[in-house]
Amino acid sequence: MYSCATVLWPFNTFSKNSFPEMPSSCLGRLALAGRHCAHSLKIGSGWSQLMSCPIRRPVHLKRTAQSFRQEMVTKATVVNISQESPTVKRLVLQPSENDFTFKAGQWVDVFIPGIDIVGGFSMCSCPKLLQSSGTFELAVKATPHPPARWISEECKSGDIIEVRVGGDFYFPPGSEHSGQSTDTASSHGGQSQTCQAQARGILDSASLTASDCDVLLIGGGVGINPIYSILTEITAPQPQASTLHAATGSEATSASQSSSRCSTQVQSVTLLHSTQNMQELLFRDSMEQLGSSSGAMCHDLRMHVCVTRGEVPQTDVAGRSRLTYHGGRITRHLLSQCVGQLRHSNLLCYICGPPNMIEWVVEELRLLNLADAQIHYEKWW
Repeated sequence: MYSCATVLWPFNTFSKNSFPEMPSSCLGRLALAGRHCAHSLKIGSGWSQLMSCPIRRPVHLKRTAQSFRQEMVTKATVVNISQESPTVKRLVLQPSENDFTFKAGQWVDVFIPGIDIVGGFSMCSCPKLLQSSGTFELAVKATPHPPARWISEECKSGDIIEVRVGGDFYFPPGSEHSGQSTDTASSHGGQSQTCQAQARGILDSASLTASDCDVLLIGGGVGINPIYSILTEITAPQPQASTLHAATGSEATSASQSSSRCSTQVQSVTLLHSTQNMQELLFRDSMEQLGSSSGAMCHDLRMHVCVTRGEVPQTDVAGRSRLTYHGGRITRHLLSQCVGQLRHSNLLCYICGPPNMIEWVVEELRLLNLADAQIHYEKWW
């Protein structure tokens, strides 16, 4: 999650210009906190005492200030909440605006009533689900971070929050919102007991598109969230017109053209994911269904799950499943094998997980002669 630095501002300077990325409702709470601090000071105590009054500004908003964000902030209603794993809650949310959109892999700023700290959580569902059902999903790990703690301990069906889409890590790739590698912050809920943040590294090239490519998806722990969003966006069929949410006219006609192939003409996709144990493996049922011969929509799909601790399920030796379980961490041999099964010159790699894992994977991919323009990554710590 996030670490929250103490940032101090004079209460009479709080405005939309001070925090351009924050909704007015949150600005009001910050201004109220500033007035409370000023009121508690002795007259004539001066600026130095005011500067020592703690007002915490979320690191997420500061660190993602240069990241792409939509302008629209929309209300979203929690329509369902379930226990995805012993430590992760899965939320189904319905946005109030019909024109709410996002790209697979992006995150949302989350504004929770009564909580000044703004959360940032990657969506684990794909845009096609939003098209068909009018909902999107988050999977949030329990941590002491206030937004994650609220989701873990207090959130219930019917609650209303505010969200805004952002992020430069997405599929299909494009130059519209991509840029040079910089630090950003967002949150999945994380594995650490302390705050976690996200750093973004997008190395994009206009010559690489999703019109005809292979995709390698690599996730670690709760970093599976945006990776799973991309996986399901690639493998899911286009929604039928009869199931489209609020679609009319030509939009419904266009979206009704379902296909048995991967979307955006992806020829092959491989998932490589590392989880601590089987209890914490997110989206297991969905992946096993996708891995079955009848469930996979992509004509060339492989999934590998590495279990670092505990019991490992038996691999389907008959070869009927496209999902294989391995004991231990992701190895150089397995990574090299996965890259070797894909078209090298047309390969796009998306990676999300802890920094140490990301750094190792990126270096290994470079040693396998992949260009930086083929590597998209997002770090979590």
